[in-house]
Amino acid sequence: MTHRFLFVNTREASCSIYEKGLTFYELMKSSPNWKMDYSEVQFLNRNELHNGRIVGPDGRSPPQYDAIIWNYHPYTMREMEHIDCTQFYKFPGVNYCMVVEEIRDDANPVVDNVPDSFNGYIVLDPTKKFGNPRFHAFPRVLPKIVTSYKFVPKVPVIGCYGYVTVDKGFDLIVKAASEEFEQSIVRINLPQAAYSDQNKALLNQVLDTCRIAARDNVELRITHDFMSNDELIDWCSQNTVNAFFYQRHILGIAAAPDQAIASGRPIAVSSNPTFRHILQYQKPYPEMSLRETIENGGEYVRQIQQDWSQERCIERLTEIIFDSGEE
Repeated sequence: MTHRFLFVNTREASCSIYEKGLTFYELMKSSPNWKMDYSEVQFLNRNELHNGRIVGPDGRSPPQYDAIIWNYHPYTMREMEHIDCTQFYKFPGVNYCMVVEEIRDDANPVVDNVPDSFNGYIVLDPTKKFGNPRFHAFPRVLPKIVTSYKFVPKVPVIGCYGYVTVDKGFDLIVKAASEEFEQSIVRINLPQAAYSDQNKALLNQVLDTCRIAARDNVELRITHDFMSNDELIDWCSQNTVNAFFYQRHILGIAAAPDQAIASGRPIAVSSNPTFRHILQYQKPYPEMSLRETIENGGEYVRQIQQDWSQERCIERLTEIIFDSGEE
């Protein structure tokens, strides 16, 4: 018997929550155990959702779903779309919440600002060991995996990217390149986020600190391109090493390195807990220098790619939904 699932994503936006939801669906839709449909929340009738029915814009309702996986975030789905997850118990199947942000307590986990209204929680943090059986650690979902390099730059190219928020340490990457290499190129891509830094005050501050950190031996290339997953992975594959030196104090997993890992290039990260999923495999910077990361980091990345492969993700979702007795 083939089961029928639905994945409900947030509204399309330049936002890591939306992108992570789309990536999850693209990886999970192909399995002999289920057929998975996809919808973004704005295309579903809100009143009918709160009555336990999926109704599209054409007024038609598909057959009953055995499970619905919601990319439910308190801002992008509740505040912006006014979707009340406390009404999801009315659906005939089971409901799972995909969690892309932090869980504060592994023994008694609570998703910040999300009512405890789901049958289960799929937490995109492979390091977690939950005491609550309804919470399930899950690998990071990678858009695709590149196993070979297109070329190796003669001059070391250090890449970094991400939406501009506080304490991401972009200037620290420039400083490290200045100190370690006689000559290097630092490429930083900083696209505009949909929901933050609209006046670009923080962006301008970041640009200033990066320019100050750059010595004469560093060629600094800063861009602001919004790239698709494939484009970003290709961009990462052109760098000798990709680096993320966050200094911020949050409990969640950093999403930005996912495309860097998918590219197959070595990755350097700080000791910040937001990189705990990577630090399971390798030492942080500066304990492992950029040079050492370039020399040895490819082996670590290949192991991460294997552990977070599409096959492993499908296997894990199968365990969660079927082996837990919630089919």
